[in-house]
Amino acid sequence: MEFDVKVLLDPGQTKSTHFEATLYFAKQLQDHGLHAMVPASAIPANAPRLLRYEASPWLADEGQLDLDRVIVLNCDQVSAASLSRVQSIYSEQSPALVGIGSFSAPQEKIISQGKLAYAANTEPTLLDISDYQKSPLVNDSSYILLGDALTEKNFVSERPALTLCLLDEAFDLPHFEALLGMIVHDPQIRCTILVSAARQSRILKLTGRRVRVLTLGEAQPHVLSSMSDIFCVVGKNAPGGRIAAAALQTLVDGGVVVDATENGAYCQSNAPVINSPFDMSAIISIVKNSIQSFSESTSRSIQNGNWVHENSLKPLIKDICQFSDLPGNFTKISTPIKEERADLGKILFVPTNGVGLGHAQRSSLIALEMEANSLPSFAAFPSCVPMLRRKGFPTYPLVAKSDGHRESYANDFLNYTRLDNIVGQGDHIVFDGAYIFDSILRVVREKELSATWIRRGLWQPGQVERMPLQREHDFTNVIVPDEAFDELNTAYTYGEHIHRTAPIVQRDILGTETRDDIRRQLFEHFGSRAQKILVTMLGGGVAADRELQLQTICALCEGREDILHLIVVWPQGVLSPALNGWQNSHVIRSQQAVKLAQASDLTISAVGYNSFHEIMYHSIPALLMPQMAGYMDDQARRAGAAAKRGVSIVLEDPANLMALRKNVAELLEDGATAGLKAAFRELSLPLIGNSDAARIIEESRK
Repeated sequence: MEFDVKVLLDPGQTKSTHFEATLYFAKQLQDHGLHAMVPASAIPANAPRLLRYEASPWLADEGQLDLDRVIVLNCDQVSAASLSRVQSIYSEQSPALVGIGSFSAPQEKIISQGKLAYAANTEPTLLDISDYQKSPLVNDSSYILLGDALTEKNFVSERPALTLCLLDEAFDLPHFEALLGMIVHDPQIRCTILVSAARQSRILKLTGRRVRVLTLGEAQPHVLSSMSDIFCVVGKNAPGGRIAAAALQTLVDGGVVVDATENGAYCQSNAPVINSPFDMSAIISIVKNSIQSFSESTSRSIQNGNWVHENSLKPLIKDICQFSDLPGNFTKISTPIKEERADLGKILFVPTNGVGLGHAQRSSLIALEMEANSLPSFAAFPSCVPMLRRKGFPTYPLVAKSDGHRESYANDFLNYTRLDNIVGQGDHIVFDGAYIFDSILRVVREKELSATWIRRGLWQPGQVERMPLQREHDFTNVIVPDEAFDELNTAYTYGEHIHRTAPIVQRDILGTETRDDIRRQLFEHFGSRAQKILVTMLGGGVAADRELQLQTICALCEGREDILHLIVVWPQGVLSPALNGWQNSHVIRSQQAVKLAQASDLTISAVGYNSFHEIMYHSIPALLMPQMAGYMDDQARRAGAAAKRGVSIVLEDPANLMALRKNVAELLEDGATAGLKAAFRELSLPLIGNSDAARIIEESRK
């Protein structure tokens, strides 16, 4: 619930750390009901990528706002850029002006007040942060280290969540690696490890991706608090204000904080934290003891203590807004548990980037199996939107990557903002793809959403090390659709959250009469006197550059009046215009590839997951042409499994155009595919898993 106070927060300084702290303060004010914004012009020119993501929900054009309050933080050292923004705002309107700073002497306060008054031509209200932070967790922080619990956490006492913040000095402690394993491999602990970016790769190797690993700039303080029942900081000195804010919010929410810094940084504030020696064996012992003794009563005793009360944000907000008392919505809100909610929220599918049609197709097959009250919808890239809308799904367009974007992550940055506006607490995200984008992770973490990752399982050798498997810890469930043949199914990670299903396949088997009718219509439509149909399905996107092969096939068919050649691509597929110059080869943009392939005498196909399984489950005679870009699945291995069973012919080297001509010509001879058809009749395939995947997702929602 919001009350009508529009507040613009100016960082007062130009450093990234001050801007970052301003964003978190905006989040805190928003949580208390104020409409908080940060001027877009305040973002530092050298702001790192992650900070730009954090900033996006809060940025506003200060020249276009009707404001009630302007708050200038760090006003004791206010920058010229901030004063210029103040001057610009107050030349057009006259909101109340508040400065917040730290003043060691009355003269400093007078000087700061004079600067703001001169820039705004109005008298500001100045607030000394030390009047509110009477015993701050750390001193000299750019963050306002105050907080309130506005929601009740649902603690899981039988398996508490531990966040272990390891500063660089911790890695040099004796027996560090062995002792860390005692935490990582403990089945009673849900562990998240927080490290600097420089140490992330080492931690991933040490932990084998068994736990979630985040860098210090990857999650905001409220996100770290939400995932922490116990928050332990290990290092020589107190870390930056960001980690201190996370520790403070953990305490405010009733969690346990273990101070394992060498100088006892947090203990000096008299905060209700547990002090630990700067020694890994002692830290492990204290953390495990804290976990064993953790209970709801422990949480409430911390939350109701004097220190938490004295470090409340509410008095500062009262003075900022000049309230005599806070509005009634400043009370704890108990988050309802699953059984108490009548509406579980919508399920939002997000297929992967690029063309992404295969991922969107697979996701739509699962969504079609869902109950009507599951409310499946999609957020998809432009190439997928028409197909999904034709299937009847509400679909929100996302922004595709473009050479016109200045940064490589620019489209994902925009998509983060869109996804943030689409989903709310209680919704469920389903991501189908190989690489989990920052936009997905941030929305899941920041809104504490349940989520499912649909992840293919057939990877090329060496791909496992490059895949972001550590990101699966942010998902409630991981669904791995099986391959049709057992030897292709490899497990890369393990746990109760991993669910293998039977293959996800579109089934649309044609009867003999329907097949004959489609063939007749095709011959009539193209005015062809041919007797045979050749269908080529080699894709139409960046991952499917097969123009040389297509031109070779077109040239072969041009001299044969008995063959009608159809090049089938998705409606949004990209093909060379040169393919339109042939007389006996025709481009068909259609979503009915399965029907057209069944109507053919021979299909030439790539060996992606969807097309391969459609060929197998519809017994379509095919020449398979694997595509093996470094980021694609192991299509050669998949094709080889079909060839071993005699149901398909494989062109092992697509660059060998002479072999391609020879194979196609031979397979188009009368009776040449009889052996393939006979092998299909002997083939035993598992039942499809579309409905099983749908049930897993529906049961995953919080």
